Amino acid sequence: MAKARVTAKWLKENYVCVRTGYCSVDNLLRYEEPQYYTSGSGWGCDAYIVYVDGKNVCLTTGYAPVDNVKNKDTKDIADKYEKQAKELKKEYFSEWSSEKQQELQDKMHLLVVQFLQEVLK
Repeated sequence: MAKARVTAKWLKENYVCVRTGYCSVDNLLRYEEPQYYTSGSGWGCDAYIVYVDGKNVCLTTGYAPVDNVKNKDTKDIADKYEKQAKELKKEYFSEWSSEKQQELQDKMHLLVVQFLQEVLK
């Protein structure tokens, strides 16, 4: 699926947006697909829409990530979940199969949801 170009303003008006730094959750987002991206004089961020507790939440990552969640520093929380994602990948890559791949994708998606739940507390 191709990403659609949108503005940061549009993301903020349509979603609860949570920001992470560039490459700070690469392992965590390994199996997620960004639906949107922003750009100005260059690429700004990718935006991943994740269903969390009855609503769509926008997780952004990039050079200029977007957020509208006030007073939230996500770095420590992101580091915690990124570490869990790395450990989960190591566990599953030791005995790889198509069934294991689907199981890993499901568990990684659950980690993304748990990350966003913790940020939005």
